[in-house]
Amino acid sequence: MAERQDERGPRALGEVPASESSDVPDGGAAQAGLPAVDRRSFLTLMGLTIAAGTLSGCRAPRKKIIPYLHQPPEATPGVARWYATTCHGCSASCGALAKVMDGRPIKLEGNPDHAMSKGGLCAAGQGSIVGLYDPYRQRGPTESGASVTWERVDSEIGQHLADARRQQRKVVVLTSSVSGPSTRALISEFLAGFPHGRHVVHDAISYDAMREAHRRVYGQPLVPGYRFDRAEVIVSFGADFLGTWLSPVEFAKQYSAGRNLAHPDSAMSRHYHVESRMSLTGSNADIRYGVAPSEQGAYVAAVAAAIGREGGHAGPATGALAAAATPSLSPEAARRVETMAAALRAARGRSLVVSDSDDVSVQVAVLALNEALGNTGRTVDLARPSLQKQGSDAEMSLLVDEMRRGEVGVLIVHACNPAYTFARAGEFAEALGKVACAVSMATVPDETARAATWHCPSHHSMEAWGDAEPHAGSYSLFQPTIRPLYRTRAFEDNLLKWQGKGERFHSYLRRHWQTRLFPRQREFATFDAFWDGMLQRGYLELAASPPPPAPRLRAEAAAALREIAGRPMAASGLELEVYEPVALRDGSDANNPWLQELPDPLTKITWDNYAAISPALAREKGIEDGQWVTVRGSAGSARAPSVVLPAHIQPGQHPRTVSIALGYGRKQAGPVGSGVGVNAYPLVAMQGPRRSRRGIAIEIAATDGPDGRVHPFARTQIHDTMDERPLVRQATYAEFRKGLHPESFSEEEKRADLWDRHEYPEYQWSMAIDLTRCVGCSACVTACDIENNVPVVGPKEVARQREMHWMRIDRYYTGGNDDPGVLYEPLMCQHCDNASCETVCPVLATEHDNQGLNVQVYNRCVGTRYCANNCPYKVRRFNWFNNIKNDPTRSLALNPDVTVRSRGVMEKCSLCIQRIQAARIKARTEGRLVRDGEVKTACEQSCPADAIVFGNLKDPNSRVSRQGATERSFRLLEELNRRPAVCYMAKVRNTEDEA
Repeated sequence: MAERQDERGPRALGEVPASESSDVPDGGAAQAGLPAVDRRSFLTLMGLTIAAGTLSGCRAPRKKIIPYLHQPPEATPGVARWYATTCHGCSASCGALAKVMDGRPIKLEGNPDHAMSKGGLCAAGQGSIVGLYDPYRQRGPTESGASVTWERVDSEIGQHLADARRQQRKVVVLTSSVSGPSTRALISEFLAGFPHGRHVVHDAISYDAMREAHRRVYGQPLVPGYRFDRAEVIVSFGADFLGTWLSPVEFAKQYSAGRNLAHPDSAMSRHYHVESRMSLTGSNADIRYGVAPSEQGAYVAAVAAAIGREGGHAGPATGALAAAATPSLSPEAARRVETMAAALRAARGRSLVVSDSDDVSVQVAVLALNEALGNTGRTVDLARPSLQKQGSDAEMSLLVDEMRRGEVGVLIVHACNPAYTFARAGEFAEALGKVACAVSMATVPDETARAATWHCPSHHSMEAWGDAEPHAGSYSLFQPTIRPLYRTRAFEDNLLKWQGKGERFHSYLRRHWQTRLFPRQREFATFDAFWDGMLQRGYLELAASPPPPAPRLRAEAAAALREIAGRPMAASGLELEVYEPVALRDGSDANNPWLQELPDPLTKITWDNYAAISPALAREKGIEDGQWVTVRGSAGSARAPSVVLPAHIQPGQHPRTVSIALGYGRKQAGPVGSGVGVNAYPLVAMQGPRRSRRGIAIEIAATDGPDGRVHPFARTQIHDTMDERPLVRQATYAEFRKGLHPESFSEEEKRADLWDRHEYPEYQWSMAIDLTRCVGCSACVTACDIENNVPVVGPKEVARQREMHWMRIDRYYTGGNDDPGVLYEPLMCQHCDNASCETVCPVLATEHDNQGLNVQVYNRCVGTRYCANNCPYKVRRFNWFNNIKNDPTRSLALNPDVTVRSRGVMEKCSLCIQRIQAARIKARTEGRLVRDGEVKTACEQSCPADAIVFGNLKDPNSRVSRQGATERSFRLLEELNRRPAVCYMAKVRNTEDEA
């Protein structure tokens, strides 16, 4: 029977407190003929009664727990259930699975059957579950900051909508890109009821130039789908497709598939990257070229001219390229261009060129390059274009002007925060005050919600129904995994309510799929079976539409190349580039502490943004790392307000480029994210009708900051090189093809052992990590944090090297600071057979079990930290404080299968022992051993690049056994004879001279 425990200890249900079981007789009892009591006995009993009443008043109120009379078969306490859903960590809308434990979702994983994610999920997606339990979420609707009822909301907004219809005033729905076909249809139906209704799309990161380039050539403003897995040669001009560009999980899956070196005959894609800052994708490239932002267009045009001279794929694009003038380049730049052009020519139809440029002419040139090389229809997919990033900068600017003039009667804002992310954010917030009825449906009181009159909070995506179409013809569903925690209402339900319709969005969603999608499939005979199948599977793939023709390709390509070639290139002067960081992305999740404490893959800085400058620029200006600087627009440049922030000296940064991350400097993010870093969105320039994030002329100068001359960065790694130690082994692709011969110990050295051998009767768990496939994206770090209740400690403790991450990704630079190579190495507890931590622990808190795991006994640990001092891998974390706060909302996100550690104990990676035990219990009940691949650690399951493999070394046919036996395999610090259970596969890269 269940028990309720109060401050006095456990008490069974039905126990009666003393105040309800008093032995004191009352008048009724005496009248009933009970024995009389004398004066002494009466006073004694009265004293006892008063004492009992006083003590009972100190007890907590008693509440009875009512157990199931008949337990529902689908609800087993302590057993997780999984629901197919769609990730909303970014606009890519990857397929996902939600883990629900005892009625609350606690973890998101990639859906292994989904065509895009194929089981992977990025750091932002892993961390998005935390937003559901954000205590800062809006609890209910408000009017000018005062709490109101939904009945008043419906009445007042309904009246404003009626007035706008009668007065012929504009009604505008302002959203980010809406990937859900049902939601798009509902918005259109809602706005059709108003003579001047309009849907405006605003994305924090603009892809307007790419859409406009395709509109000019194909007649449709679209963003293509890309197939990196089909490309033997990849040339990227600034597109960080492994980090934040469009669909990084999908692209990382494809990219790693082209770099899977299963055997010496394996083919490997060749990746050229042209960029101004050191990005995650650039750090993984085989050949990386640093250029100033203003030079990127010249490189594109020069490559196009080189392809045109030699002749490309037959078609109108080839003629346009052949007639293109070659921009004037330096000898070194010309050599780089010819190298890339030769590689592309050798891989016609099997290559891919991408760019993240905000310049329409550059995007048209890239489009023409892919057409001339025969890539369109193979590696560039116009039949299944991406339906994300549909925002129009011109439409957004027009809306601000209309608001300022008082022409907008009702503005409904959903899933975007233009008062923070728009280049004209200040003007937008000011104009919002001139809108008769401004409504925000943000889940949190963000900057736009604070400026709006009405705040009608929408459900979190884990509480709502909906669908998504990230690529044309690829559909997915998401469904509620928990009842709404607060008095919120879905955006779609609001539109239906204000239309005067009595149905809920769930019914609308079903009807849309029944009428629009069910007739296009042949797998299910009835709609009910189809709907149930889609809820269980989570996605639907339908036939692609034919790609659009390109009637204006030749003319547009020729005009674009002429325009680029005629531009003067600046030979001096500093240029600004603002970019989207891997952890916080556009800043909408700034109140998520797990994402704030996720280190940047390159700089390893947490809780901050900064002005990244090159070592050469730092020497020229006399700027130290962490020194405060002022960045302001140069005379005659596009208007850009000055910002003050710390500088970080970044190896690989172009000498004339300063880079600043977006997503920081929020004023209304919440208690975690407000005031963290500096807002860089005001630095985004409006160049004509579009926003531009790069190439803005600036000046930089050292200054004094709020915390002195030098800012103390909270970095998780302060040593950047390997100091000639073989921590990461690497080889060229040519060396790999010839055969690698890693150094190994002699037999005598292997026999020299001070430790007794461990016996493993059934299982010896091990992990293999392929460094060639690992891209350093940090999805595994966040997955480990969420799975294992790893606490957040804050920037001050991180700066003191007290972060608690069980898993980290070490980043090492090789070569010179101006053009370094970058190596990534995921590191967690190595679960050594000869573990020094086990030898030195005075209380046997760390031991070796019969499965090959180094386990922690928290109740024994007294915090001597001897184990951390003796660990050569430095992967053990001491819990200095009770970092898991007693927050009743945040605590709902904790995994009940994992112990919540208290202060004073040592903790580290357990190889997700809770998952191992669950698989062992299931296997034991079925009378078998755990199958290979049946256990997936959190890091392995989330990895978008499939770089991590976990399994049983006792099974010689397991994946981990096979990978550990390859010639690329090595173990970290083998010379110490710790015999770690984790092995690594050497990093393999192409080199420029192998082209």
